[in-house]
Formats: sequence, structure tokens, C-alpha cells
Amino acid sequence: MKNHILFLLGLVFTQTVAAQSTYHSLVEEGKVWHYKVSNYYPIYDLLEWNETYSLEGDTAIGHHMCKKLFLSTSGPYDSTDHKYTGAMYERSKKVYYIAPDSTKATLLYDFSCKPEDTICVRTYVYNTWFNLIVKKKMCINYLGEDLTVIDWSPMGQSGYSDENEVYENCTGTAWIEGIGSPLDLLNNNPTWGATAGVPAGRLLTCTLDGEVIFDLDNFNSNSLPVPMEGTSQRYFTLGTKWTEIRLDTLKYDSWYSKVDGELAPNFETVEYSVMHYPNHNDVWCSNDNYSLRYKINVTNGTESQTFVLLEQHTDEDISIIVYDHSSYARAYQFYWSVGKELSYQNIVPSHSSSYQYYGIIDEIKEGDFGGVRPLKYVDLDGTRIIQGIGVTQWNDGECIFGPVNRYRYSSSQETPPECHYRSMLVHFERNDEVLYDVWPEKGGTPTELKSNTALQERCSIFDLQGRKLQGKPTRGIYIGNGKKILIK
Repeated sequence: MKNHILFLLGLVFTQTVAAQSTYHSLVEEGKVWHYKVSNYYPIYDLLEWNETYSLEGDTAIGHHMCKKLFLSTSGPYDSTDHKYTGAMYERSKKVYYIAPDSTKATLLYDFSCKPEDTICVRTYVYNTWFNLIVKKKMCINYLGEDLTVIDWSPMGQSGYSDENEVYENCTGTAWIEGIGSPLDLLNNNPTWGATAGVPAGRLLTCTLDGEVIFDLDNFNSNSLPVPMEGTSQRYFTLGTKWTEIRLDTLKYDSWYSKVDGELAPNFETVEYSVMHYPNHNDVWCSNDNYSLRYKINVTNGTESQTFVLLEQHTDEDISIIVYDHSSYARAYQFYWSVGKELSYQNIVPSHSSSYQYYGIIDEIKEGDFGGVRPLKYVDLDGTRIIQGIGVTQWNDGECIFGPVNRYRYSSSQETPPECHYRSMLVHFERNDEVLYDVWPEKGGTPTELKSNTALQERCSIFDLQGRKLQGKPTRGIYIGNGKKILIK
């Protein structure tokens, strides 16, 4: 069974959907679904094709008033343009389908279901039936509307017994109120059958009278759980990008050096950007527990690499997890409280299960870091962590994800070697907003890149006129240890 989810990190859904005042119908005149279908066993060298479903016109079948369903596809199995492919109607939050050669209605969706319900649906192309179990119902706000999203898992016979097996690791297994399935409108493309040559579909958009009412990428990036309970903030959304600089301390002892009378940078600049993970069909859907899989592109002009980021929200915490080299490690916990000990993991497989510790939170601070708003942060044993972003400086080739040591990873190493790099976060953007923009002072050495708090505690502070400050300084530029420092 083809499994596109790399691993399961304890996705246990526990809460029920919030009450809604309005139900959004799925069966509507003028509604169109656009899917992209991929074939893992290419037919006639065709890897991908488009499929479009549309509801157009009324028809009476038996005692049911239905909307006629048409299909256009460029696929290798049944390439057709605007072919009548059955009829649909909706009643009591249930959607029914009637095949072209039948007058019998079968259940397609049940938005009135409850968690733990078992529902039987049919794949019409392959003429088979399968059971699914409802895991959880959620209320998600998208484009100003509250929609019910149903998370489910397919079921099948387990061996020769009468027991049913629940396929937990299948991607895209969700129903979205008013939209349907992100896999296929008629349940024809189950991803758990991909190794048997079954194509895998992905809903791109759904339109109503030509207006886009659903875009899967936009939904994954911008939909919000209802109600929001403080743990719903999403940190590494699609389009998030940041810049880090790194210094090889075997070659240089400062971020800048004088060259022909001018200060020239000694560091490399590395750009990071958050993108969809390939074959990512998941629809995130939970009030306070979800897992997002993103691809991080890393480029520094001479090399390009990727790794996968998982952002996992639970009732107890918000974890940022890095997946790379067939191993994974937790980089951060972003649900903070005074007295909580923050930890991280090393991505080297033999060490990935053990935790290293940043320290215990004794104070949650707030400061201005050159962005559009103040940010919360903690200083733990000389390491500054910005909530929702990560560390600002690290003794490794990476800064934000330096704690997991993926830059020094090697499957043959028991422990990573000592690193002679220093790295620093200098710029961070999320949702087209600059949140962090702090560059090193020209002439500053890497060892001076400590937290302001630690620096103030170990040296006297003077203003620019040379007068010693008696109290705690406010934000500004001062003299400490004979050098200019910036107090944020």
C-alpha cells in the first residue's frame, strides 16, 4: 500500500465540531471542480492529466430531483469532453449519486455523521465498495465562511478474519462541506490503492458560476479553526521566507573585514523559503491538533537542498519538527509558560530520540526586532528564541534549524563533529510581513553576538557621550566593553 505520509506523529483528534448556523450545500447549479490526477504507473507516457466535474441542469430520476453531472478528462483511460456521468442530489446534509446506467441512489457524502460512525461508499470507476470510519468533525473558517470538515480513514478486511483494518496513514482523506473530497468528487481515486495502479487525484479549485470558492493551496495556508483558542496560530505558512548569514571561523574572526579601506562581508548569505512538500495532498483540518508538511528550499548561490518541516499542534504544545535523511527531530516548542523547560533533538538517528535542553523559562519578554510588530522571546542560557520563528544565533551552519544539527548530519557518524561555523538570523517574513530584520554591526565579532540581557549583566554600559548609566538602559545604541552595542 502506497504511503505518502512519511510518518505519523500522534495525530489524535479529540474534540467535536463547533455549532454552525448555516449549512453550505454541495449540489448547486453552476458548480465546477478542477482536479489534477497523477498516475504512478504511466499509461502511454502520460503522468498527469486534468479532470473537471460540473453540475449543469435539472433532471428527475425516480422520485428525486437531481442535478446532472458532467465530466471532462484528458486522461488515458477514458478521454472525453463534457460527458454525462450521472446525477446528484442532496438531502438532510447527505449527498447522493445516481450512476448514468442506473436509477438507484447511493450515498456519496454524509455531513450529518458523528465521530466513530462507519459509512459505506462506492468507487464508481472501479465498481467497488469500501467502509470508512469518521475520526473527527471540525469547524474551519475559510473565506469568511464556517465549514464542517470531516477527517476519516478508510477501512478494509484484515486477513481472513471478520475484523476491519483502519488505514490511518492515507493522505487527503477528508470531506469539506460544500466542496466534497480533495481526492475525487466520486471517490474514484483513493491514494491507498496507488500501488495497484489506481491514479491519485488532487482537487485544485472549485468554482461557482465562474467564481473561485475553494483553492486547496489557499485553504491549507489560510483557513483557521473555529473557535480559536490561542494555539491556532500557524508559524511556517506557505510563502514564509527568511535569510541567514554564516561565518567560517577557521577563516575569519569577524563578520566584516577591511578591504581597500572599505568593510566587506566575510559571511555567506543563505535564503530559506517555505513551499508545498511534493505529493502533499493533505488537507489540514483540526481545531487544535494538526500536522502540516512543508518543503524548505535552501539556497546560498552555490548549493541548493531541501528538507521537510512539520508543524504539529496538540492540546499540550506546538512542536516544530524537521524531517531529513530518513530521520526527524524536534526543533522547538512554541507553547510557552514560565517554569517550562524547552528542549530540542539531534537529527542523527542514533541520537534523535534523546532531548537536549535550551533551559527553563523564567521570563517571557517582548521586543522590537525591526519588524511590523513586537515579538515575544525568551533568553535561555545565552540562546535567544523568538516565538514562532526560532533561535536568532547558533554555532552551526544553520541558525533557525541549527539545533537539530541537520547541516552536520552523516548517517555514518555516531555524533556530529564540532562545527566551526557561526550563523545568525537577519531577516524573516511571514504572510508578506517583515517580522525580524536585524543585521550584525560592521566590525562585530561572532563572540559578541550574545543576548542583550547577558551582555548587560557582565559589563558596564555607557551612553555615546561616555557617561556611565546607573539604571537599566532603554532601547538604543550604547557603549559596552569598549564597543557599540544595540539594546532592543
